[in-house]
This record gives sequence, structure tokens and C-alpha cells, in this order.
Amino acid sequence: MSLIDRILGRTKKTVGETIDDPKLRREGSIQERRGEAERELDEKQASVQEKAEEIADLKRAERET
Repeated sequence: MSLIDRILGRTKKTVGETIDDPKLRREGSIQERRGEAERELDEKQASVQEKAEEIADLKRAERET
């Protein structure tokens, strides 16, 4: 959803700026930021998963020696 939120948010923000609608512009900004935050969270979770797998691999290798 993060990409969709970012695109929809930017679209709403742009439309709000074009038609001078502060509520729509604010709503778009919030939605765009939420999409960006979700993207960052996804990246961090993937990084944590990679580290967890690395640790598990190292523990297995340690037991095998």
C-alpha cells in the first residue's frame, strides 16, 4: 500500500494546491507521508529479517565446528 498511498497522497496534494483546497492538500500530504513511513518500515523489517537469518546461519555453523 505504501506506493499507492504515496501516489494518491501526492495527487490529492497537487489537486488541493491547484484548486486552493487546504483540507485536500493537507489530507494528501498526510497520506503521502504515511506511504513513505510504510515504505521505510518495510525496508527496516527486511533488514531485521536478513540479520536474523545471518545470525541463525552463524549459530548453525558454530554448532557444526
